[in-house]
Amino acid sequence: MAIMLVMNALLTPKLKLNKGDCIMKNVTRHNGILEMIKRLPNSINGNPRFELRCDGWTFCTQPDTMIAYAIENYIGKPVAVTIGTHYGKCQLNTINNAETA
Repeated sequence: MAIMLVMNALLTPKLKLNKGDCIMKNVTRHNGILEMIKRLPNSINGNPRFELRCDGWTFCTQPDTMIAYAIENYIGKPVAVTIGTHYGKCQLNTINNAETA
């Protein structure tokens, strides 16, 4: 039994988080047409942010993520998004064309 516990501990990958890493909770997947509600003020580092809607869900992009630069390419098109909560706010996790998802 002890050997099994040691083997399990060695083979189970450990999640290492650094200071500032975020964990998205309550992630759900939605399909629909992406709508831009409004452009939010840029992040403190000058990166764009947006408030969006898809499948009746309203969410925003996370500060300082590369995905915000591609959002305008998806507006008005069918998409598959994953949305989660981070610090109690509904935020975009991933986005793909609905045809390729």
